[in-house]
Amino acid sequence: MLPARVELLATLAGPLMTTPTRNWSPLRFSLRTLLLAITLVAVAIAVYRWPWEERHLSSSGAENPLFQEVEIATYRRDWRGKAVLNGPLRIQRDGRPHYLATYYEGELHGLRQCFDEQGRVLIEGYYRHGKMHGPFRAGDGTTWVTEGQYRDNAPHGTWRFLISERYGSPTPPGFPYLAPLTLPGEEWARPLPNPHVVVTSEWDSINGHVKRKWASPSGELLRTAEYRHGDLVLWNDVPIVEHFIAWLRSPYVDDERLAKFFETAKSGNWYEDGRGDYSVLGFLGNPEKAVVFRENREGDSWLDFNSPGLLAATLCEETLANGFRFDYRYGQLWLVPAEDGEEFIDRTGVAQVAFEPGSTQAHEWETRVNVFTVSAHDVVPIAIDQLLAETSIEFDYSVLLPKEPRRGRTTSEKHATYRRRDALGLLLQATGCRVEQQGNKLIFTPRPGRTEGERYNNPFPARIVDPFG
Repeated sequence: MLPARVELLATLAGPLMTTPTRNWSPLRFSLRTLLLAITLVAVAIAVYRWPWEERHLSSSGAENPLFQEVEIATYRRDWRGKAVLNGPLRIQRDGRPHYLATYYEGELHGLRQCFDEQGRVLIEGYYRHGKMHGPFRAGDGTTWVTEGQYRDNAPHGTWRFLISERYGSPTPPGFPYLAPLTLPGEEWARPLPNPHVVVTSEWDSINGHVKRKWASPSGELLRTAEYRHGDLVLWNDVPIVEHFIAWLRSPYVDDERLAKFFETAKSGNWYEDGRGDYSVLGFLGNPEKAVVFRENREGDSWLDFNSPGLLAATLCEETLANGFRFDYRYGQLWLVPAEDGEEFIDRTGVAQVAFEPGSTQAHEWETRVNVFTVSAHDVVPIAIDQLLAETSIEFDYSVLLPKEPRRGRTTSEKHATYRRRDALGLLLQATGCRVEQQGNKLIFTPRPGRTEGERYNNPFPARIVDPFG
């Protein structure tokens, strides 16, 4: 028998030891039900986003096609229900690979290649979320002519080019290879030039700095260049723009107007208006212009001044990188082949004209005058009249008059401002003529070997209009 105290405690604890009644919520799920629901949702998403392939057959022509082309593309739906490329896009020609691109959610992402007719890779690059990112290389199927790296669509790190030109200044490809819907351009799948030059560039895409070296296949260093923010600053370790402006002020040139023009040409929208064997460089809102002539040699192409950089730096780069050098002739800037080390010989005879110092003729010979455009079949007689008719200088161009004179005139449109002697030098240089001084009289005659084409050259054509208004 339990003691009375223990019995009392047991009696009091009895109601507390009874099993509690469970209260269930109206919404009750088991773990099994939850897992089943998740599985069903996953299956539905997988079915909705399931990839599929589409094939499109085409040919190069309706009759006698040169090849049969098959495009095999992988698609899936995005979250808005739109079909987007996702996976490889392959183009085959007559069963051989022609093009491959990898997509993710409609964007280029991964490897992209272009092949030649033998199935060899011509161009190969990598993308990340629609931007070129990673290794790039291009060649002729046997040798990689261009190799480098991209980072977020910008060239970065070391690039290597094999070029045929000793002075060429190659840059990594942009359009069309960067365009997602455009096939790579064939210009990057060129054969290995022979002989060739190896150009190595170090690109810093973040700061816009580039260091470039030209070398022979054996490794002999030919020249170097350094760029900052896209502008050439050092050429063979020489601060080239400063050197160029100092040359314009040297005793050989002594042209303060040109020096100031290029010295202050540090900003603004500049343009280049090419006119055959010369170009006019100018700025928006600036009446000053610089005329740059080029020695006319067969086979040489005109330089391309379509660069967004500073004018003086761009001019130096395009001149030096394309194998030219600067010279100063007839009061103007000239570009001549770098290999042409011969001292300039004036074939016009203008440099030999010398009037008595202090005379009226000497003053008129050196005076700067406005030169107006000429509209004529035979330019020389009319242009000479424009330059000398109102001076005290005697002249005779009767030998140059055509047998059947054609009508022509000097217009009221200003072409440029030159020293009178320089304007005559440019005229005679372009038209194959020369001048000889006999006392105070100037005799104009054709140069030996003058061509029929030179006879009709016009160094003072219609007015050059500022494209920026």
